Amino acid sequence: MLRIVFGWSCFVALLLAQSGLAQPPFNRLRGNPAPANPTPVVKPVAPIQQFANLYTVSPGCPTPFFGCCGPVCFQPYCLPPVYLQSFSVTIVDPAPPLLVGQPLAGLDLAGNRQVSAQQPPPAPIKTPPPRQRDELEIRADMQRLLRKGNEAFAAGDYKSALGQYQQAVATAPLEPMGYFHLAQAHLAVGKLAEAGVAIERGMRLHPNWPKAPFQPRALYGDQAGDFQRHLGALAEQVGRNMNDESLLFLLAYQLWFDGQRAEATLLFERAGALAHDTTLIDRFLKVARVAAREGDAP
Repeated sequence: MLRIVFGWSCFVALLLAQSGLAQPPFNRLRGNPAPANPTPVVKPVAPIQQFANLYTVSPGCPTPFFGCCGPVCFQPYCLPPVYLQSFSVTIVDPAPPLLVGQPLAGLDLAGNRQVSAQQPPPAPIKTPPPRQRDELEIRADMQRLLRKGNEAFAAGDYKSALGQYQQAVATAPLEPMGYFHLAQAHLAVGKLAEAGVAIERGMRLHPNWPKAPFQPRALYGDQAGDFQRHLGALAEQVGRNMNDESLLFLLAYQLWFDGQRAEATLLFERAGALAHDTTLIDRFLKVARVAAREGDAP
C-alpha cells in the first residue's frame, strides 16, 4: 500500500512540476516569490565531501529532484533555480570524484559511448644514406677485379675471367679498360657480337685507344695457342660473311693490336664502306694514315 501511495505521489508531483502549478516547499517556507522566468538556470554546484561524485544539474529535464532514485544517475535531473540556492545534488560513490561537467568514463555528456581516436603510426626510422665511394676506391676495386680476371684468363678459365671482367665493368662503368678486357673474354667464349659491343663502349670512353700499346695475345699467357685458335675461328666467320661490317671490324681490331696493321687497315676500309657509322673505324684509319705519311709501315 505504501508503495502505491508513494508512486501516485510521485506521479502527481511530476504532473504539477510540468504544469508549473506546484511551488517548491522551500520557497513557500522562506516566503520568496516565484521566479518571473520559469526557464531553469544552470549553475555549477559546489564540490562535495571526500569520496563523492558531483553530478551537474542540466536544463530541460522534466522530472523534479525527488523523482531520482538509485545510487547512479546517468541522466542528471534539473531543478528550479530556487533549489539551487538551498542544497546540492550529491550521490555518494566510492569511485574517484569527477570534475564539474566532466563525462563519465567512456561516455560523453549526452550518455553516448565515446570512441577513442586512433594513435598515429610511429614515424619510420631514418637510416643514413650509404657513404659515397670516391674515384680512387672505385678504380682500386676495378683494378683488383681485372687482376683476378687476368689470372683466370691466363689459366685458360675464360668463363671465370668473363665474370670478373663483368664485375669490373659494373664497379666502374666509366673506366674503359674493363670493356676492352671484357671484349677479349667474349671472343674467347665465342660471343662475337658481345665482343664488338664491348669494344664500341670502351672506345666511346677512350677516343685515342688506337694508339694504346694493348696486346690481346699477352692476356693468354702460356695459352697463346688459344689466341691463335680464337683468331682463326673469327676469320672463318668473316669469310662466311664478307658483308658483315661488325665481324670485319672485330677481326681488324684483333689484327691491329696483334701487330698486323697492314691487314687490319684493309679490313677497316672494307668495314667503313659497309657501315653507316664510321666514327670508330675512322679513328684507326686516321692513325694508319699518319703513320704512312711519316714513312712508317701502317
